[in-house]
Amino acid sequence: MPRKNLLWDFSVKTYGREGVASACLRLQDDHGADVNILMYCCWVAQDRALLFDAMAIERIISAVEPWKSSIVEVLRNIRRELKSKTYPGIDVEVQERLRVEIKRIELNAERLQQDALFTMSHQELLGGTKDRRGSALKNVLLYLNTLPSKIDISARSDAKLIVDATFEA
Repeated sequence: MPRKNLLWDFSVKTYGREGVASACLRLQDDHGADVNILMYCCWVAQDRALLFDAMAIERIISAVEPWKSSIVEVLRNIRRELKSKTYPGIDVEVQERLRVEIKRIELNAERLQQDALFTMSHQELLGGTKDRRGSALKNVLLYLNTLPSKIDISARSDAKLIVDATFEA
């Protein structure tokens, strides 16, 4: 039986907090951020007191990028296409049921990506930290700065909102 994925539980809880979903989706859509990596950056600091360095971030990205780009993003693009368009000869209700099914499959694909990240958390030998909140923000900003799009004040604000939600009681 697979071990319980504490990262997934954390992500579901944190993503459901006020403003987090919107902040994550803005970072995803505007900057190409991977929401699973954002959650991982926060979780390792909060749960494991870990602070990443640039090499750790690169290992994390490299480990999940093939799955993300070949599976998760493909499913997301199909789901979004089905939501934004109708097709001649395809019943709108049937199309919507397909979109909902693809959304379920996309979520399962995201879960598998988080399973891979959770497994990595047992392998990473990184620096410990006493300032978990500060480390979470540093982890997230370090990750965001690897993205091709410039991280502006709005992105930093979204990052802070996500980190603050991580540490809500």
